[in-house]
Amino acid sequence: VLCAETDRVLVGDLTGVVHVYNAKDGTRIGELSTNPPALATRIQTTQQALQQQEAAATQAAAQVAALNQGIADRKAAAEAATKAANDAATAAQTATTAKATADTAAAQQLQQFTAAEGVYKTADAERAKAAASTDEALKAVNEAQAAEKAAQVAVTTAEAAATAAKEAAAAKPDDANLKTAAEAAVKAVADAATAVTQATTKRADTVKLLATRNDVQIAATNQFNTAKAAYDQVAKAKAAADKAAADAAAKLQAATTLATTRKAEADKAVATAIVTPEQQKQLDEATAAANNTAAVVAATKERLSRLQAAVNRPPQTAAN
Repeated sequence: VLCAETDRVLVGDLTGVVHVYNAKDGTRIGELSTNPPALATRIQTTQQALQQQEAAATQAAAQVAALNQGIADRKAAAEAATKAANDAATAAQTATTAKATADTAAAQQLQQFTAAEGVYKTADAERAKAAASTDEALKAVNEAQAAEKAAQVAVTTAEAAATAAKEAAAAKPDDANLKTAAEAAVKAVADAATAVTQATTKRADTVKLLATRNDVQIAATNQFNTAKAAYDQVAKAKAAADKAAADAAAKLQAATTLATTRKAEADKAVATAIVTPEQQKQLDEATAAANNTAAVVAATKERLSRLQAAVNRPPQTAAN
């Protein structure tokens, strides 16, 4: 029998039980007895059934909530993993830019270092050359001084010999040999004096040359010191730039590894968050079961309400 007012279908069986179904979806709602027990007994039985039905409805609703929560949790995990992957990718890109900047700085420092090293080596060679030239000039001065001293000794010796020769010639004026010897001795003094003058001049020249070469050596040393200071400074900057480039490379490697890991985790989380047909079927079935148990509870509550209302109604008589 179809009840149009309540959308219920009532079907009786051979045992005398009338089954009640929802006319819209065929859900079994409950049953009616053609020979019902006493009203108080029916209320008690209905209340007991309601407790069991409410427990079943609560469990069914909890199952649906758990399934939905699992879906929501997996979705949230996928979103978090995707954000982490995006952040890691951004960090890797930042590290890539930082490494490129560090590599450029290191390359520039290498160019400056190479130039400073060339200047430093050239200055060092010039300083060594100037020192050797000064040593050579100093040696020439020492040799000139020795030659001058020897020339002065030769003058003294020649003067003594000339004095003796002149005395011998004076003692024997008629001796032509002595006269000739005296004249030769006087000439030897003059020659020795000329040698002293030449040696003195040469010594003076070597002293001047030594002074000039000393000045050259001082200038070369100053240039070397300046070049070495610049070289040391550039070498220090190069070492810092090389370290920065190495650090940037290490950070890039770490960032790239992390980005790869986070990407794999995000892909896995996203795949896990996709609701599979099996999961959707499970959810649909659980939802249908929850709706069914909720409908059963509602129907039982409605029946209980009618039974309790019947208790308060006055009994009807034939006269009524």
